[in-house]
Amino acid sequence: MGTNCRKIILFDMDMTLVNSSIAKQYGRNYKEVQKHISEFSVFDGIKEVIEQLSKQHLIYIVSGNVGSTVKKVIQYFNLNIPLENVYGYRQGYPMENLARKKKVMQVALDNILQTHNISKSDIIYIGDEVDDYKACLEYGVEFVGCLWGNEELKQISEICTINHPKEIFDIVL
Repeated sequence: MGTNCRKIILFDMDMTLVNSSIAKQYGRNYKEVQKHISEFSVFDGIKEVIEQLSKQHLIYIVSGNVGSTVKKVIQYFNLNIPLENVYGYRQGYPMENLARKKKVMQVALDNILQTHNISKSDIIYIGDEVDDYKACLEYGVEFVGCLWGNEELKQISEICTINHPKEIFDIVL
């Protein structure tokens, strides 16, 4: 696609776009998590980065979190991401973290590649966990690790990591 062409940028949600660490105390009870979205916070610089990126690129969220929760977070924080661009956990998907992320990634990629008639080389995924990286590796998608919400990727030398959301511009623009 070349450097000046439109890319598709996939974001994880939890600890990438928003600090949702408070949700861990509610486990898999997504209805309880949804009651506490007001206690989440958008990471510094994320809203501005999404605003800028969405002018030239398509933005999707591909998250192991429940799809309806992701959509509520987008709405609550008024993030410039179309709700139809959200792929999240659905009933019937595997519960284990890596298997769940791989299933969501597979469904998202199948739809995105078909809808936009592009190749995987036109896609970048930004996430914070080793399981995000492993899912991208399995499906051949470029992965960029963000360290502002979770530093677990810092120890893995082969992963390209960034320390602040504005560094995304260095990668995609």
